[in-house]
Amino acid sequence: MGGKLPQINESVNFLFKYNPDSLARLEEVLPSEMRLYLKPGGALGEDDDPFLEPRLKVSIKALETIIPTCESALSIGKSQIQKARRIKLIAGITTIVGSSAILATLAANSVLMATICGFVTLTGAIFTFASDFIMNSDFVPMKDKFENYLKLPLYIFDAKQILNELLFYCDCDNKLISQNSTRIEELISKTNDLAFKVIKICPMFI
Repeated sequence: MGGKLPQINESVNFLFKYNPDSLARLEEVLPSEMRLYLKPGGALGEDDDPFLEPRLKVSIKALETIIPTCESALSIGKSQIQKARRIKLIAGITTIVGSSAILATLAANSVLMATICGFVTLTGAIFTFASDFIMNSDFVPMKDKFENYLKLPLYIFDAKQILNELLFYCDCDNKLISQNSTRIEELISKTNDLAFKVIKICPMFI
């Protein structure tokens, strides 16, 4: 092991937002010198110091939080998309019915039918608005929300793969950790990058 150790700032930021209790426990059990790195917006973790194993433990906690957070976002996102599609279907059918030639002809000869036709058309517009509101919440366009929703299963898969490998190294002795430091550093960096991506997407759904 040599040179700069991998950053954990995004992993820390993620834990601070989604699992602050876990971050607080890490502060208690890790070396006091690590506290500088366990604050949101704190040190990036680029110094040449001996704290590879503590960074490994931070990354594990981050991954253990990333997985259920993404799963929750995936579940909520799926529900939102299904609901929006159902409402959009109803809106489409209502709009077609409300603008049909037959209703238009009847409406021309009947005040009641004109009122009904107007109500049906208005209902279709309301359903369309409701569908857009569900999928465009927090000013996120529906297209972007759907594209990010599709990324969540990939992030869950990546997180599980990295976590399994880091858990293996966490149970190893210091000698084996030192021998595999390059790979461990790579996994910690991947975790940091993943935390950065997930913290941008999950607020769209949860």
